Amino acid sequence: MHRGAQEAPLSEAPAHRAPPRCSNPNIPPRTSPARLWLANAAPGLWRAGPAAALAVLAPQGRLVVIAFHSIEDRIVKLFLRQHSSVDPVWAGLPEIPAAAQPQLRLIGRKQRASEREIAGNPRSRSAVLRTAEKIAVRGRP
Repeated sequence: MHRGAQEAPLSEAPAHRAPPRCSNPNIPPRTSPARLWLANAAPGLWRAGPAAALAVLAPQGRLVVIAFHSIEDRIVKLFLRQHSSVDPVWAGLPEIPAAAQPQLRLIGRKQRASEREIAGNPRSRSAVLRTAEKIAVRGRP
């Protein structure tokens, strides 16, 4: 709107209504959670969070992450994989510099909620827990 233009009173604004909510939980809403998740810039937080935690984690400290969405779990899985393996450039060489050595050791596999947990808390059915331990590497804080 340009300067000097008069705004219409709010009473004259078109009345937009939200569509009625369907009571059937099997029918998805109009906006998928993945779209809302991406629109809210959550991927940046999921990438920055584990990196910040790793920076302050003491050697032999454990990094435990619970993700409730597949995109979140994928970001966490890739982060843990990247930091728990040797940099591919240095792999296979007899001496690997401290900066290229893995910082984390994976602890087990991903964990999902048990049937008993899901019965008591239905929202836990999508939760995935991943755990890693920080490795003490010489020459690296």
